Amino acid sequence: MRRASASPPYPTRASGSPPASTWTAGGSPACRRRAWPPCSAPAAGNWDTESLWIEGGTAYIGVERTHRIFRFDTFGREGVLARGVPSPVPMGETRLPSNRGIEALGVLPRPSPLAGTLLALSESALSPAGDIRGFLIGQGPARDIFVKRTNDFDITDLAFLPGGDMLLLERWFSAWRGVAFRVRRIDLAAIRAGATLDGPIVLSADMSSQIDNMEGIAVHRNGEGETIVTLVSDNNFSFLQRTLLLQFAYRG
Repeated sequence: MRRASASPPYPTRASGSPPASTWTAGGSPACRRRAWPPCSAPAAGNWDTESLWIEGGTAYIGVERTHRIFRFDTFGREGVLARGVPSPVPMGETRLPSNRGIEALGVLPRPSPLAGTLLALSESALSPAGDIRGFLIGQGPARDIFVKRTNDFDITDLAFLPGGDMLLLERWFSAWRGVAFRVRRIDLAAIRAGATLDGPIVLSADMSSQIDNMEGIAVHRNGEGETIVTLVSDNNFSFLQRTLLLQFAYRG
C-alpha cells in the first residue's frame, strides 16, 4: 500500500461509533425502533453502536453491550427516518463479554457461495481455543466462525476488496506502549461455517507512525481505478486522542 491523496466519494459504508443521538435504536415504546428523532439512549441501553454496514438500501447496526443487531430495511429510501428491527446476537450458551461484543459487520460478496450472508465478528470474545468468535447470519440458524487471534490484537472493523477478499482491521493497546494496528487479508473462499480465519498482514503501524485508535476501515475505487483503503480513528471523546483519517492505495 501507499498513501493516496485522493478523497473517497460520499461514503456508503462506515464503522466505528456513530453518534448515539443519530443512531439510537430503542428507548420508550413511542419511539422504539426509530433512528430519528433520537430516543432516550439511557433508557434503551443501545448507545454503544460499534459497527455499521450498508448493503443496497439496507443498513445493519451492531450494538456492543446489549448484543443486538438492528436491521433498517428502508434505509435506502427513508435514510435516518427508517425504523430498525432488533435481533439478538446468536451467541448461544456462552454470552459475549459486555464490552467485547460485535465490533465488525459485513455482507459477504460474490463469488462466495455464502454471498448475502451477514458476517458479524466480535471484538475479542474468545473461544475455548483462544480465537475470536464470530457468526454467519442468514437463512436458517446462525453458524459459528472464528478468527485466529495472535499477539493480543482485537478486531475493530472489516471491509471487502473489489475482488471479494476481506481486509480485517485489528488494534492492540498497552498503557505503557500506546496503540498499534494491523490489517490482515483474508481469502473470501476461506469464510465458511466453522472456519478459523487467518491471513497475511498487509499493513501495520505503531506509535512510531502518525496513528491513533484505528477503528474503521472502508474500501472504494477512485477515478483512476485505484483501490483506496481508508482508515479512521476513534478518539473516545478524550483530549489525549485524535480523530485521524488515513488513506492508502492498495496494490496487491
